[in-house]
Amino acid sequence: MDIHSYNVTIFGVLLALNVVLFLFSGKPFSVYFFRPSQVAINYVLFSFLFGAILFSHGNVYYKNYINESALWSWQTILYSSIFMFSLIIHSYIYSYKIPTLFFKKNDCYALPKTYGVLGLILIYIYTKTEFYPLYMLGLPLATVPFFNEKFSFLTKFTFVIFFLVVLAPVAIFSKRLLIFPILSIIILLTYGKKISLLKVALVPVMLMVMILSFSVLRGYGGVQVDSFYSLLNAVYLYVNSDIFYSALGNNTEVTYFYFHSLNAIHIFNDDIGELLFGKTLLKGVLLGWNSTGLSLPIISSIDAYTKLYDPSFRNIGGSFPVNYLSELFMNFHILGVFFALLITDIFERFWFYCIKAKTSIGSKVSMALFLFIFILYYRGSSFDILVYNLILAVIFVCIIESLQAMLKKNDQ
Repeated sequence: MDIHSYNVTIFGVLLALNVVLFLFSGKPFSVYFFRPSQVAINYVLFSFLFGAILFSHGNVYYKNYINESALWSWQTILYSSIFMFSLIIHSYIYSYKIPTLFFKKNDCYALPKTYGVLGLILIYIYTKTEFYPLYMLGLPLATVPFFNEKFSFLTKFTFVIFFLVVLAPVAIFSKRLLIFPILSIIILLTYGKKISLLKVALVPVMLMVMILSFSVLRGYGGVQVDSFYSLLNAVYLYVNSDIFYSALGNNTEVTYFYFHSLNAIHIFNDDIGELLFGKTLLKGVLLGWNSTGLSLPIISSIDAYTKLYDPSFRNIGGSFPVNYLSELFMNFHILGVFFALLITDIFERFWFYCIKAKTSIGSKVSMALFLFIFILYYRGSSFDILVYNLILAVIFVCIIESLQAMLKKNDQ
């Protein structure tokens, strides 16, 4: 049995442990799982599990990954398992601090639909200019209609359609900029509410349909798409093709996420001298300061890993992001688990502070934005990009709160 088959068992057991602890907690499904720590745990574990399954069956788009992963030692799997086990236990213990109440409907003050329209306009301009701050400001404004209890179902559904249409050109080449915000919105809309298993199952089905559609639009399956009917036909042919499973793993970034996250642990465990000792975290703390000409010992996790894994690819501007747990291992080896717990604890405390202290729609929108940023970080955006995104988010949240305060003042 190869290492990937062992990984299927190990990560499957860790997922099962997470579910068992949820059952022991006595918390509602949406309250327990729809919080930062559990989003991180399930995102990583499901990616690792399905990645291991695809690797064990040879269904990998880039075949060199299979040969290179054969070099992984048992320590690579042990260290990644310790990280995940620690996060699972921490999340379970922290579940007893979860507040029982979420937002009170009567306390929500409605932001107008015009803000949602403005958000869509800003996102559309971003698709033409690729000026990232426009996306970060447009996203929370565009989500306003989703959280307004006074808006009709037709209004919300219309915004969903426009949201998908506006972001579709970007999502074809960067699915995470569409899928992660939608996932964040779903989590916020359902947090603290009773939801059936059928509705839970519909979410991954919906996301999978979107991924398959965008995949064939990118050329997977080799079918020309020029109408809705041809899109359906292209998806059908793609699903029934010989390359489907390997291409699906590549499109969902499961095999990519699985390989590079564990390969980073392997490389930095194999050569202790390459450990970064906090340099990637320092880059986030000193964001932008290095441009002053000072020679500071900072580097991003993406830069550090790619230079070691494929220096020629890095020299032409290529990069291989690794998840946040691997970044912490690259800095502190197994001691990185304590930093993982610290960062997760900060995210969790911030999340529940917002739940207990805020009651406005603006707060829900802000939380959706922050959750989107957290998911990007879990995936592998690196700590410096996390800090950059948080700075933008804080600025734009202040703008939204100011707009809301102005509305309240005008109505008094």
